[in-house]
Amino acid sequence: MKRKLILLCALCLAALLCGGCGQQQTQTGTTGQTEEIITADQAKEKALAHAGLTNDQVTFARCDLDLEDGRQVYEVEFYTQDNKEYDYEIDPYTGEILRYDYDAEHAAASGGSAVTEEQAKALALAKVPGATASDIREFKADQDHDRTEYEGRIVYNGTEYEFEINSATGDFLKWEEEPAH
Repeated sequence: MKRKLILLCALCLAALLCGGCGQQQTQTGTTGQTEEIITADQAKEKALAHAGLTNDQVTFARCDLDLEDGRQVYEVEFYTQDNKEYDYEIDPYTGEILRYDYDAEHAAASGGSAVTEEQAKALALAKVPGATASDIREFKADQDHDRTEYEGRIVYNGTEYEFEINSATGDFLKWEEEPAH
């Protein structure tokens, strides 16, 4: 009997440790019912599809099931070969992307301002279909990392978008999207 109990405990521990190994996981939901959650591999696939990238184009830094503001989320982080960083929070029950962040801090910088403030605003608005200039709540030019960057915030349709744009190239250095508070 003792041997069976030890074997059962070992199997349970192995199942817990293998949560991201491609097997379907279950959690007890708020109703006390057992609910299926997506696997870590499925969370990675969701993030990659959203970013328009494939597994062979990135290096994953993490894919963990964590608590964020009292709810479980997969935190997925990966980098491209040109040092662009992507961070995602994904709902483990629905697979919905709750928040994502794109950051290219390590990308090469060049001097000068090839992109005007108006062009930078247009670039940011182009990433938010339906948003207009009146939805830009903050916008400024800032000197950061020895280059001029445009930083701003758009609030549109219940979502807040924060961005940084390299004024020399027009490249997005940062893009965050999350529900507006």
